[in-house]
Amino acid sequence: MNIILGVTGSVAAYKSYDLLRLWAKDGHDVHVILTKGSLRFINPHSYHYLGAKGVWSSEDDFSPAKNQKFFTAPVSHIELSKWCDLLVIAPLGANTMAKISMGRCDDLLTSVYLALPPHKRVLLAPAMNTEMWNKQQTKDHWHKLTHRPNHFIASPERGLLACHDEGEGKLANIETIFHLSLALPQSSAPQKKWKVLITAGATISPLDPIRYLTNPSTGELGYIMAETFLNHGHQVVCVVGPYSKSKFNDLKDHPSFTLKQIFTAEEMFEETKQYFESQDIFISTAAVNDIKFPPSLKKLKKDQIQNQLQVDSNPDILGQLLLKRKKSQIIIGFAAETELTIEVVKEKILRKPVDLLLVNKSQGPWMKTGGEQGFNESTLGFYAFFPHSASPFDKKNLDQTWAKTKNECAKKILEWCQTNAPIASIAPITPTHRD
Repeated sequence: MNIILGVTGSVAAYKSYDLLRLWAKDGHDVHVILTKGSLRFINPHSYHYLGAKGVWSSEDDFSPAKNQKFFTAPVSHIELSKWCDLLVIAPLGANTMAKISMGRCDDLLTSVYLALPPHKRVLLAPAMNTEMWNKQQTKDHWHKLTHRPNHFIASPERGLLACHDEGEGKLANIETIFHLSLALPQSSAPQKKWKVLITAGATISPLDPIRYLTNPSTGELGYIMAETFLNHGHQVVCVVGPYSKSKFNDLKDHPSFTLKQIFTAEEMFEETKQYFESQDIFISTAAVNDIKFPPSLKKLKKDQIQNQLQVDSNPDILGQLLLKRKKSQIIIGFAAETELTIEVVKEKILRKPVDLLLVNKSQGPWMKTGGEQGFNESTLGFYAFFPHSASPFDKKNLDQTWAKTKNECAKKILEWCQTNAPIASIAPITPTHRD
């Protein structure tokens, strides 16, 4: 992705170093445009060392030699506006906010903004004193900007400001801005918008008010799925366990994203049921606890755990929703197994006949046996099975991985959905049940 990072005159300008570093590490090309005010807080040379493709000052619109280093045409603000896929202004100070709201362009950054083609995306991350942020004039400018097409926001946070005041106006977390930038819809996003429901992370099964049973799932796979579908213009609802990675919160300002955070399998089932009927695609990545304990309002003593501990079954979320599915819905399941054989896969598909099943070999990180752990690993093999194919239980599917990483898996699932949606012509298979 080609990104322009605009840095304005705010004490938070130094944080833009870390934002550039994240984009560069992720393989994106970045030009940095600095306003006159920003130079009071940062050193332009640092951006070069951190991976910027080019660093521009407010007056560089009138530097033909510098422009020719990157572009053949003579007008810098026009060429930069054509080059970029995304313009991010972080931090966005009150002065620059007012200028771009009113259409003023008296420096390179505001000129690039005004010259942007209408389909180009803009991400704005304000940072200023609380009193400045709360002024009616600022609110008026902000309202104009946030209601313009293809404009997105990273809302300022509450906290201790550089001036020692405390309140709203602090620059959003840099990782929030980074993750949000990657999830924004591409300008080439399809007209047909899917509604995608994703479950992610581990649920917990409380034993008593202090202890519970869970697993090491981080929810990273579900997050990557959400980011991938959002980036391609679709609407995403995520129902997420309590200890999943906090990156889900980084998407809170995304206009097409809804987050529901839960604790138990029962809560996940209830939240998922509310959305399921209206969704086009359901992706079940959550590591749901199969068992639960009778609720105890007091801490259980050791002898109670050793001699009297009762165990019950949690709802089978995927299995129950498969019974309620519509013909046009795509349902994708995941399974983590310590022993991965075709017999295990066949039994699982017959009970839960999804349209696509991804399986991988997993074990907890406390196991010292080596090999793939699955949990907390970004690189692990996914094996794909297609129940509606001519040979749904072909052993050859275990000979090589369908996707080697979670990122690759998400991209291939998106591509598979694009090929197979809608699947109304495919009659859902009736689940079988074990005694």
